[in-house]
Amino acid sequence: MHPLAHYRAERGLTQEALAAQLGVKTNTVSRWEAGVRKIKFTKVAHVSGLTGIPVIVLRPDLAPLLQAPESLEALSVTIVKGSE
Repeated sequence: MHPLAHYRAERGLTQEALAAQLGVKTNTVSRWEAGVRKIKFTKVAHVSGLTGIPVIVLRPDLAPLLQAPESLEALSVTIVKGSE
């Protein structure tokens, strides 16, 4: 069972209710839970923050980035400089 589906089941939430909490469409939650789509990189921290599910559980493919703080620091500097 996908972590989001487990989270919903524990709390008695529908996909519609979870989608509303996360600010996404219901079919987006359905696709995440079915494994058809991955949670976007730009959305995964928000989903993690609202559900308490660690990013590494939601997106295991991001593990190399999460374990390399120097990469994240370089990325954040690039983003900040790019937005100025």
